[in-house]
Amino acid sequence: MLCETSTDPLGGSQDGFETFDKSIFSSIEADLITAEPLFGIFGTDISFYRSDADATAGVSTTVIDKTTDYITSAGNGFTFNTTENRWEQELWVRVENTTFATPCFDIKQVATLYINKLPELLTAIVDVNQCDVGIFNLTDQEDNLSSNYADEVFEYYDSTGTLITDPANYTAAGLNETITVTISTTPSLGTACINTAASINLAWSVTTLPAGYTLIDEYLIETDPDPKGQGQDGVETFDKTIFATVQTDLIAAESNFAGKTFSFYRSQNDALTSNDKIDTTIDFATDPSKNGFTFNATENRWEQQIWVYIEDSVTTAIATCYGLYQIATLYVEKRPVFYDVVMQELCDAETPLDLYSLFDTSLLFSEFTTDPTATIIQDTSLFTVEYTYVDDTGAAVTLDPTLPLSFNSDDQIITVTLTNNSTNSALTAGVSTGTIEFKVYEQPVAYPTDPSVAGVYTFEECDDLASGADDDLLTVFDMSTIKTDLLTDLSGTSVAQDPNNFDFEFSVAGAAIVLGTDYTATTGDQIEVTITLSLIHI
Repeated sequence: MLCETSTDPLGGSQDGFETFDKSIFSSIEADLITAEPLFGIFGTDISFYRSDADATAGVSTTVIDKTTDYITSAGNGFTFNTTENRWEQELWVRVENTTFATPCFDIKQVATLYINKLPELLTAIVDVNQCDVGIFNLTDQEDNLSSNYADEVFEYYDSTGTLITDPANYTAAGLNETITVTISTTPSLGTACINTAASINLAWSVTTLPAGYTLIDEYLIETDPDPKGQGQDGVETFDKTIFATVQTDLIAAESNFAGKTFSFYRSQNDALTSNDKIDTTIDFATDPSKNGFTFNATENRWEQQIWVYIEDSVTTAIATCYGLYQIATLYVEKRPVFYDVVMQELCDAETPLDLYSLFDTSLLFSEFTTDPTATIIQDTSLFTVEYTYVDDTGAAVTLDPTLPLSFNSDDQIITVTLTNNSTNSALTAGVSTGTIEFKVYEQPVAYPTDPSVAGVYTFEECDDLASGADDDLLTVFDMSTIKTDLLTDLSGTSVAQDPNNFDFEFSVAGAAIVLGTDYTATTGDQIEVTITLSLIHI
């Protein structure tokens, strides 16, 4: 296997005609005799040919002179393998017994000679003139240098001969620098063939945005479908017409830009390195993972830079920069964020059985405006807060800026509306909404038989035979309605309570008991009762 040795610096005029050492024939002969010792006896002739047809014919005009180095040439058995980008020459052997009147012989292909093609350059020198900053993407020039660049390996060396490790983001040493390029093939067989004749001339200079051009600012409001605004990420879509507008305005401000190529990018570095060019045929969507996209905490908005690179492609290998500018900023105004508030729960405590309770709301504002993970700080001065609720008189209050610090309420869900103080968009200011749920649970009230003796319900019966004797100072008390009795206001002033809403626990001297419909007791016996709201009603 050899590489082409074309003397053309561009690798042109390659023909695959190369010289192989004659030792290849003696090596094959030795291997044949080792494999079959009879080939080494008197009367056996071993000869070489370029193809099976030549070997079969066995004429002297096509036999290869194995005493001299072999030079490939066009003819039988010589082909170009387009897939592998190389020439291939077959070698056939003819082994013949010459002692017979009619010689017997056999032929076989014993080798293939490969000539790998050199990289073929389109040009030896590429000039790259860039705007404003000397950062270059050298890999952009590979298709300008070589016709088969996709299957080749490029190495770049700076003006001191040092290998450049990041050629896609290279900073030139000064306003001008020549980069040496080594281009290697990637053959499937043999070693790489290398062309060292290529170079890139880098140059850059500062450009100034035309005085007659006015920077474009475009605004949108975040459209996160979550009404609370918790899923906002700054991803919005701007109309593609912005790019045509920029181009028209720039040409109006500087007539020399007419007929030039305009390319748009998300950052200066993207423009300098031709990275992630914006497709101006479709609407533009912001992307937090891309360059030039930031969040401005002071202004509570996302900002996306838009840069233009204006060039004049003189040839496929020479590009001249006419301008590199940030020509627009896209703004996505963030809506306020309403963070989840835990349900506000109280028992009906102040006025028994009215199902109203007095809530302390002093900490609610902090709860619904503060990120519970503490990863985001929200400036509450940038938006207003309004509440929609029903007050303790039953009147509906809509979009009121304050919520009473001591809020007497029954069950209700109030709505909180957060609205940005200002907007630069043609749309109304960004709004987010959330809710706070207030829940009042029924507080059980046990009524005494005598209002003057709080907490005591008294049963009075005569000693009777139900206990076994009418003189044993014991009697059997009917407890079948005890739950209803305890929850009933004998004066009829308060509303009735449903015993099924509560759990009852009975105990005597601290020990729990199961109270049946009948209970035997004597004078002074006491049963303690604890009444709680049943969990199924919470």
